[in-house]
Amino acid sequence: MSTGYAGNTVSTGYTAKQLANMAGVSVRTLHYYEQLGLLSPVRDANNWRRYGAEDVAALRVIRTLRSCGLPLGDLKELMEEPDLDVLKVLSLHRRSLLAQQDRLNTFLRTTDILIEKWKDVKDMTDEEAFETLKQSSVEHFEEAYGKEARKRYGDEVIDQTNARMSSMSREEWDTKEYLERAIKDKLREMLLSDEVSDADASELAEMHARWIRAHWGDDAYSPQAHVALAKGYLQDERFVTYYDSACGDGATALLAEIIERVI
Repeated sequence: MSTGYAGNTVSTGYTAKQLANMAGVSVRTLHYYEQLGLLSPVRDANNWRRYGAEDVAALRVIRTLRSCGLPLGDLKELMEEPDLDVLKVLSLHRRSLLAQQDRLNTFLRTTDILIEKWKDVKDMTDEEAFETLKQSSVEHFEEAYGKEARKRYGDEVIDQTNARMSSMSREEWDTKEYLERAIKDKLREMLLSDEVSDADASELAEMHARWIRAHWGDDAYSPQAHVALAKGYLQDERFVTYYDSACGDGATALLAEIIERVI
């Protein structure tokens, strides 16, 4: 790969912690990039990773392309090119972003609908406002993800999920919202640590299982279906973006790995 960058490293190279501090990422993120084949550190006599000039240059490219939203899944193929033209990649990515404007416009239309409904909420009773919130959430899901979800899981499953969401009590809804925030907080914390303890992994997997049950219902939940869902996250860039943008690069992969290992 020819990056066009000049790296200034000492002959022994950087340790993971040194490079992480310099690049403003976590050591776990460096390890995740290595797992994807994006970085190739060598091992010294003490079996410590050492990152050389090529790794520093590659990391600069990775961070540049990630900063404008290029999916990690596309980076591996790009980084394997013998003469990577970063400017060309950025230009092509810009075209792709323009092509996504229709999808963004869909989100804008949904937001406009929610704004109008929110204006009405101020004059509603608490119970009426809560029911409107639930219905708006179901409508947003259908607008943004319904077509793909129905194709993957079938109309019956999605209809049942929507019905369950619409019939949730305030306590059930608040629990679901709390779990969603707690899962992201835990993922963020784990990405910043160099190692994931068994206790932390079990806590995250259990929270995610409770969150899935809140959507599916206890009768529809099974460990096998949960693991299959987590694996499916990695095949859908929207889910990868959902977790990685909120928690950091590698969050979705870490979540899927833990669910598969623990559940």
